[in-house]
Amino acid sequence: MSSSSDLRLRLARPSDLQALASRALMTRQHGRAFSLQLDGEAWTITLDDAPIAAAGFWPADGFREAWLMLSPALRRKSVLPAAVRIMADHLQTHFDPVLPTVAAVDLDNRGGRAIATRLGFIDVGDHPLYPGAAMFVLVRT
Repeated sequence: MSSSSDLRLRLARPSDLQALASRALMTRQHGRAFSLQLDGEAWTITLDDAPIAAAGFWPADGFREAWLMLSPALRRKSVLPAAVRIMADHLQTHFDPVLPTVAAVDLDNRGGRAIATRLGFIDVGDHPLYPGAAMFVLVRT
């Protein structure tokens, strides 16, 4: 899939996660992504063949949890709106009305909360499993 000549969506590879994580602080979502070694559903957005974002799901008890990794370089790129739109559209193709998709975002992470909303998630309050995090649920848009 491609949105423009430079941005592309593909299945994620372990090397994508390593490249993204080497430029950012590790979070619980990154750690979980590495522990699963992409056995679950995962995708990468590339710009000029370099990974700039990755996202996916890991299974939980009665729901699936979404994770997202963004390259810090992406914040300075004019492609951020297009990259978020590509990922939001892709998440909608994997929407499951029976198996909820949730995401945990730190309460003080305003940027993360804004991106979760732009990806199609709604804030439903404090996350019951992660103190200090809000729980977002993916909705059909």
